[in-house]
Amino acid sequence: MKRVFRDEIKNELIKNADDGVRQWDNFQRDLSSWINKYSEYADSYLKSSLNMYTSDLNTVLLGGKTRIEKIFRDVESVETSYSNSFSDVATEMTLYSSKINALRNAIQPIGGVNVFESSRFMVSFNKAKADIFEQEVLDLIANPSKVKNLEDSRREKIVKYISETSEKYSGVDIKSVPEAERNLLVYCYEALNPDNKEKMDNFLEPLSDEGLTNDIMNIKFISYRAEEPIKTILFHYLPEIEIASLNEPKPYYKAGKIYVNLVSNNGLENPRGAYFTFFHEVGHAVDYAMKQDGVFDRANSGLQDIARNDVNNYIDELLIKLDITGDDYTAIYDSILNNDTSNLKIGQHKKYQDVMNTYNQALKKINPSPAKYNVVTDVYGGYTNNALKTGYGHGDDYWTGTAQSSELYAHYFATNTTQAQPQMEAFNVFFTESTEFLDSKMEKIAKKIGSK
Repeated sequence: MKRVFRDEIKNELIKNADDGVRQWDNFQRDLSSWINKYSEYADSYLKSSLNMYTSDLNTVLLGGKTRIEKIFRDVESVETSYSNSFSDVATEMTLYSSKINALRNAIQPIGGVNVFESSRFMVSFNKAKADIFEQEVLDLIANPSKVKNLEDSRREKIVKYISETSEKYSGVDIKSVPEAERNLLVYCYEALNPDNKEKMDNFLEPLSDEGLTNDIMNIKFISYRAEEPIKTILFHYLPEIEIASLNEPKPYYKAGKIYVNLVSNNGLENPRGAYFTFFHEVGHAVDYAMKQDGVFDRANSGLQDIARNDVNNYIDELLIKLDITGDDYTAIYDSILNNDTSNLKIGQHKKYQDVMNTYNQALKKINPSPAKYNVVTDVYGGYTNNALKTGYGHGDDYWTGTAQSSELYAHYFATNTTQAQPQMEAFNVFFTESTEFLDSKMEKIAKKIGSK
């Protein structure tokens, strides 16, 4: 049985092929325009995404017309096999024409809105960019030798990401940092700072042994995000600090070793702030290491007396604010410092309580949670026989020698490393002289050890 092909059938197929070719030409023109507009995205995204759709469009559409012409030229009538050939060509062309239309719709304004500028598209588009960027950075980490020969433009891009992401999440609790951005900042920093990566990996090896991957990434992010001069000081002394325990019910520090508990509340869910206690103990270790190194002897630096002045001055301001003067001033002031109200006269007890209430209101103004203003209640308690320990703090027996300035420095270190905002405010309000002193000292120390 023979089938005779009519001219209109041939013309319809040829027309479909011509339409496909025009669509392809229009798409290439629109694509070129889009690349110019979005040049900063085009290179990586188009190579990885558009190419998989357009790799054989040219062959299908331009070749389709030629194949149809050949069939009609070679035969006037064909059997079923040729009929199937027509069907295959037509189906293939229809499929790729649809793909072209989808791509063109993406880059052409529809109803005045460019799909590439829509929020949903930009989320997925930025994720694609981040994925490509992340793979490039991971390659650098796997091949440190490549960093030396890294193009300036690529290095600047990584440095820019570290800087912008650190600034974006400055003072932000790690729990509010998206995992993808957390990871990418860690990868970027480690790609350009392999020595610090090695120090951190060695330091956190006990966590790795326990499979605490999320804690590792969180601690790295906090450390890499930290601002100067604390960052320089941290990494300089990190090799001298050992994590001796991860399951210590009551965290403490002793001679270069820290004993913490990342299994329960010393890590991400620490009520004082994520990893605050962890970095507090690291702060004690750094304090010890600086003394051993001869760059900062905190106990004999004057900090003990400077912090005492901060406490005494604050008490003085409270009494003046409440208009307590004369004998009442002396009696109440001494009662607070000694945590002893037994010598107060009638009428002075109420004024004493007014002072304590005003103090507690100032603390709660920083944060309603006592855990968040523990840096104050702990050290202020230490200087007043725990009269002003109205929240977190050490027991009476702890406060011997220069323990107050020891705790103050550990709080200071943890506050600046984790960038905990309530504690930052607490230092600015309750430890003005101490903060100024430590800021100045740490700047000088960072410059000194950084030049070694």
